[in-house]
Amino acid sequence: WGWSCRNMDFTQLLRGSASGDRVVGASAEKQLKDLEQQNLPAFISLLCQELADETKPNETRRVAGLVLKNLFDSKEETRKEELAQRWLTAVDPQTKAHVKHAVIQTLGSADLQAGRVAAQVVAQIGLIELSNNLWPELIVHLLNNVTQPNSNIKICSLETLGFICEEIQPHVLGEQSNAILTAVVQGLRKEEQDANVRLAAIKSLNNALTFIKKNFDNQNERNFIMQTICEAMVTPDSPQLNQLKLHAFECVVRVADLYYDYLPDYMTTLAQITFTAIQSAEESVGRMAIEFWCTLCDEEIERAQEEEDAAAEQTQPARRSYNFVRAAAQTLIPLLLEKLTKMSEDLDDDNIATSAGTCLTLIANTVRDDIVSAVLPFVQQYIRSPDWRLKASAVLVFGFILEGPSDEKITPLVQQALPELMALVKDPSAKVKDSTAWTLSRVCEFHGQVIRPFLPQLIQVLLESLKDEPRVANNACWALHFICQGLNEDGEAQPTNELSPYFQSIIHALLMCTERDDVDEANLRISSYEVINSMIAAGADDTVNTTAQLIQGLLDRLTRTFQMPVLSREDREDQLELQGLLCGVFTAITNKLGARIEPYVAHMMPLFFQVFNQNAASVHEEALMAVSTIASAIQDKFAAYADPTVQYIIVGLRNYQEYEVCGVAVGAVGDLCRALEKKFLRYANDIVQVLLLNLQNPGLDSSVKPAILGVFGDIAMAVGGEFKIYLPHVAMTLTQAAAVPCDQNDADMVEYMNEVRESVCEAYIGIVQGLSDDKQQDLLLQYLEPIFQFLVVLSNDAQRELGTTRAAVALIGDLASNLGQQHTVNYLRSQPITKLIQEALELGIDDAQFTQQVVAKCLSA
Repeated sequence: WGWSCRNMDFTQLLRGSASGDRVVGASAEKQLKDLEQQNLPAFISLLCQELADETKPNETRRVAGLVLKNLFDSKEETRKEELAQRWLTAVDPQTKAHVKHAVIQTLGSADLQAGRVAAQVVAQIGLIELSNNLWPELIVHLLNNVTQPNSNIKICSLETLGFICEEIQPHVLGEQSNAILTAVVQGLRKEEQDANVRLAAIKSLNNALTFIKKNFDNQNERNFIMQTICEAMVTPDSPQLNQLKLHAFECVVRVADLYYDYLPDYMTTLAQITFTAIQSAEESVGRMAIEFWCTLCDEEIERAQEEEDAAAEQTQPARRSYNFVRAAAQTLIPLLLEKLTKMSEDLDDDNIATSAGTCLTLIANTVRDDIVSAVLPFVQQYIRSPDWRLKASAVLVFGFILEGPSDEKITPLVQQALPELMALVKDPSAKVKDSTAWTLSRVCEFHGQVIRPFLPQLIQVLLESLKDEPRVANNACWALHFICQGLNEDGEAQPTNELSPYFQSIIHALLMCTERDDVDEANLRISSYEVINSMIAAGADDTVNTTAQLIQGLLDRLTRTFQMPVLSREDREDQLELQGLLCGVFTAITNKLGARIEPYVAHMMPLFFQVFNQNAASVHEEALMAVSTIASAIQDKFAAYADPTVQYIIVGLRNYQEYEVCGVAVGAVGDLCRALEKKFLRYANDIVQVLLLNLQNPGLDSSVKPAILGVFGDIAMAVGGEFKIYLPHVAMTLTQAAAVPCDQNDADMVEYMNEVRESVCEAYIGIVQGLSDDKQQDLLLQYLEPIFQFLVVLSNDAQRELGTTRAAVALIGDLASNLGQQHTVNYLRSQPITKLIQEALELGIDDAQFTQQVVAKCLSA
């Protein structure tokens, strides 16, 4: 280590790591990583020394602080825990003490930015140590700093407190929460002369809002907090105070989200303040005031749904809505309409008009029918205005209210407006055309039944719009997508449908659209290809030949992507995006053609293998879906392509960091099992091994694990009795998954555990059927006890979902019919199993009747 330090200038190395030169930056980062791995305590000390040294360049001090912070922090929870343990166990006490002292001192640095980076470091170390009952003096030290006359140390200490409060469990700091809140509110009070101190305090309070729940539950303390926030919200406009004001509004938005039920005492004041702010010259503050009402809309929409559900079930809702939005609508809506007319001519500009539009959409979903009378005069007054802003605003407002009001209220208006909207798509103003195309897409999304009489004219208008500005064309794509969705709601094959006469011309127009020079703008390439997929999916039987005729042209396109010049990262991204989109189209075509895809497969598969060799997660996922769809379509004939395909599936399974890819690979395993059946056996060892490792991997996103459990059933169905070699390992895994406790008060956990338990049932069903096919079912006898214990747990689960019930009852039926009366009768006559079957019968589950008959036969025997 000493040699390394003598032969380099550490300050220069840090400067290099932040260099805009990619080669210099990469070299410096590698050297820093090498130093970290050679001697972590010494590396931490060097970084700390650089950060704390007031004579060092400000730039390298900040870089040192960020590198130091990242030694304790990670976005991945498992990695973060590893870094915490490394600090606790791999760094000696002397180094720890030196680092903590130095970074605390740096909070008062003359360079405020260095102090702010130090605040992040202190917070990360503090989170680790406080959670392990270490560094008890930290909070006291920070609280003392807040009382110091030095503004920098106040600011950085307040920020540190905020960072800690944002992440730490409240019980860790116990009664210190009162002192923390007092310090933060003191820093925020209007008597504080330094605007930057007040800004740091409001940011800290925002971060601490969850942490101070106990204080917020106390009315006196809550009143004081809200008074302080409101004082900051009404700070006079000035360049020095506008940031304070903005963050105060951000803070009250979080209050609305976290503490809605406490708002009635404050709504009169908050309404007045936010109404004034919406009219303010300071746009960022006005937008945040609108965000406050958006948050209330979200909450009240959710609570209204809960009230409707409770009424249907003849129970009391857990929460009530105070209808703040409905009460404020008469004043709020005109303010939003006025702001909407301030839109920019730039199609891509995002300003307060955008925020007003979002809020009006949410209000429509909150007050429902009442929105119509509130905005219809505005629409009627301005939809023919010579002023493009007023005309575009009127069209948008009509689009905003298409979701929310009842069909009885809005349908007649849509019927009346549709001809005028189709005419406005040809308006001279780009903004009016864009607004109209978007509104038409909303009509197609929410009122598909209205457009049917107008379909020939509407299709023609949309085809013309595909040639317009990229944003207009993108909205036309969405309109076509929703038309397809409306005609293909049940997914059933039809001899013909209303799209058939236009199928070829729409597909041709979309393919032309993908070739536009400006296709990179407004997401147009992605939208065009996705609508091609929607068209193919919605196409009736009489479009199959046209769909097949697309294949050769699309194969040529995919071939050309490998010849694209790749001279930059952007070129590479464009290439991968296009390859992924084309793979998506082939997936749609294969789904439509089914076994008729076989003549083309020999040309498609080599190209997909080339796509896999790009070694990019995004395109790997799309290629896997295309290949597994082909396997499902041609069944055992896919064996000719199975060897290389399995290797790419295993690559996807091992890519746990990109969990979406891993999830698609799990699905591909199931498709391959069903396609190859017994021929899958030659691949089973490698795949089962990777699947079991993935279940044990804490780094794999938990959302993938239920699918992994379920796919063991597919493997067993494919390989039959040969599954016996995997049975002990898989059965133990399923037993462990079935035994995971579920917190019934955690809705997300309940939903997830239902997925896990349904997958466990499906795995057992596949194993029972697979072993039984080869007369190997007796191998399951030693596992009957844990299987039925699991079924009893399911029977007693008050929050069991329909899918779990269906899978459980199917499993009972398979056990009874395949393992026979002698081995199952004692389990089958138990009350929980009888209860589970009876509930399934009452729910009308298909398998329930079969299960009841099989069980009755066993019991009567």
